[in-house]
Amino acid sequence: MTRRNAIDIALNAAGKPGVASLMSVGPLPDGIKSLLRIVAEGEWRDASTETAYRSHTPEQVRAASAAFLGSILFDRASDPYRVLGLSPGATLDDVRENKRLLLKWLHPDRNPRRQEQEYLARVIEAAEAIEEGRSALPPLKSIPPQASKHQPHSAARAAPRNASSINLRKTSGAPKPPPWRSEARSAVARGLGSLVRLTRATALAAIVALASLVAWRYAMHEPIGVSLARYSKLALAALPW
Repeated sequence: MTRRNAIDIALNAAGKPGVASLMSVGPLPDGIKSLLRIVAEGEWRDASTETAYRSHTPEQVRAASAAFLGSILFDRASDPYRVLGLSPGATLDDVRENKRLLLKWLHPDRNPRRQEQEYLARVIEAAEAIEEGRSALPPLKSIPPQASKHQPHSAARAAPRNASSINLRKTSGAPKPPPWRSEARSAVARGLGSLVRLTRATALAAIVALASLVAWRYAMHEPIGVSLARYSKLALAALPW
């Protein structure tokens, strides 16, 4: 009997959480790599997925793929290979490729869904376990027993490290900026703030002085227009100084 492809199972399981949860144990279906490419790239067309795109929009295909992967990969009992969408004994090249696709999908800069972001820690731990020759992931201590029985996604929600607290330099390789840079920016900001306040105070003082002089000359029966013209010329003459 021909095994059903992962994309077909994912689309059939869309909106039916019980269907996907039944597959959180047992062998992974064929075509998991295609699902990983769909969620990482937004759309991935090959011989195994072309039929799906004929009857569903790219958004529907991606949403179904993401929901299915979350159900079958990130159960609390998943071993490191399953978390990465692989069968035991996969090569290190496959481990690195699947890790890259998963991180691209789950990285907070690209994925606004909080629940899916929380899978990120599990992926990093799984790759490290395989590279270090460990066969299991650290236990998820904060998962209540009743939660794991009824909620297949509880492993991700109770991951020991939140995605926002992960050192993302592991995935991006971006160097940490030197401390003096932030201090210099703060000093420049303070200087600009002081300059703006001084400029405002000077302008206000000049307006008050001009109004006082015009009022005084008006009390001396001099037309306001004449007073404004006189003091404006004085102010313009003083600007170069």
